[in-house]
Amino acid sequence: MRRTSEIHLSRTICRTLLVCTFVGCGAETELNVESDPAAIELSSQAFILPSVTAPAVGRDPSTGMLLVAYTKVVSGQRDIFTRLMNANGSAAGAEVRITDASLEDFDPSVAGGNGQFLVSFTRAFSSSDSDPMGSLVSASTGNALGVSFNLDSSSNTLHGDVHAVFIPSQTRFLSVFRSETVIFSKEVLTSGASQNQQTVATRPNSAGVRRLTLAHSPTSLRLLLGWTNVRTESVELATRLTTETVWSNPSQTTWPQRSSCSDSLGPVSDRPNCLAQGEFVSVAFNAGKFGVAFGNDSNVGANVQAVLLPETCRPGPGNCTATLSRKCASSTGCVETNKLFDANDPATPANSLGSVAIAGANQNFAIAFLHEQGSPDGGRLSVVGMNGTGQMLATSVVATQPSAVKDPFIMNASLVNNGNQAALSYRLTFDTIASTPVQLAVMNDQGSVFSAQAVSP
Repeated sequence: MRRTSEIHLSRTICRTLLVCTFVGCGAETELNVESDPAAIELSSQAFILPSVTAPAVGRDPSTGMLLVAYTKVVSGQRDIFTRLMNANGSAAGAEVRITDASLEDFDPSVAGGNGQFLVSFTRAFSSSDSDPMGSLVSASTGNALGVSFNLDSSSNTLHGDVHAVFIPSQTRFLSVFRSETVIFSKEVLTSGASQNQQTVATRPNSAGVRRLTLAHSPTSLRLLLGWTNVRTESVELATRLTTETVWSNPSQTTWPQRSSCSDSLGPVSDRPNCLAQGEFVSVAFNAGKFGVAFGNDSNVGANVQAVLLPETCRPGPGNCTATLSRKCASSTGCVETNKLFDANDPATPANSLGSVAIAGANQNFAIAFLHEQGSPDGGRLSVVGMNGTGQMLATSVVATQPSAVKDPFIMNASLVNNGNQAALSYRLTFDTIASTPVQLAVMNDQGSVFSAQAVSP
């Protein structure tokens, strides 16, 4: 858990933090990499946001191919690289450098459809100006289709958290991104042109929005967008049809964890989008349901939970009934039935949670999460399976923190539906450490990992 106090100096954010990592706690100064690209360094004086150098994976359903996107430092400059992978996790081609703009490019995400991928990322122009970017990549060759393009070129604005989904009914992508206080959506055509930018939500300057995550139901044509409110440490949701232009708050009358949104910062009535208390969130669609995985760090006991929402989730009483995840086969007779991972469980003690990611697998969901386990070298990236009724299935440990690397965290993971399986990309340390490569793991629909492949050294 990081408690921060912020001082804004010409839109460059400096923070004094109590940083609790896998090696313990200590006071450090954070140079927000979204504000100051020069702060993207591996040093004891700069705390690095994990998402900056985390890899991402996407799947093109029309070909079944996977694409992993990741950052590499070349001549002191961080660029985006990609590699085309087969559905079984093996390499289908060499890595490709898709950006080389003499600027810092970071925080990639991947969406696939119609024989191509949209790789989204953030480009830093200065300490007060970063833009959401996109690049199209062929699902057959793995090569870039033209040059990278800008989704919003507003000057002196810090953008980030760029994510997208492919909408088959419109043969186009929908991208979401944020400034410091506003969330936007924008259509991206398969030609690379972008259009119809919309405002999804606006929050006060003191709040801030982070960790955008987007899912799409091709059957109900509904979108579900999730994010976290930094100030209130809560998970928020918005929805709309692909044919609509206005984002709405889903019906919340059956959200079991919504009561946790009330705290010293305000009542639940002040938070119309709030699903639950949480610092990490990820959404996915599979088998007629939206899955929302969310987690809390050590302030309330590190834990991972999930909620299943109907694909027709929309405004109006009873239109978005939520089903909570649980450990037991029955929804009654269990203690703490809703926590798929709980730091207070004697069998899995932990001190902190790093991130969560969710994706469909056959008729089930797979949920990946990063947590500290036991010793200072005990960082783990784990996966848990969950069926369509919310019941917990198998749990697997995908990777552990190398004993030689006590700091920093294992990087955030990216998870994608891979047909009857799920594919997970991850990196054990920062991209400045070459000895720990980008990895791709494939798991079955129960949450058990059965293959892993190094993507890039």
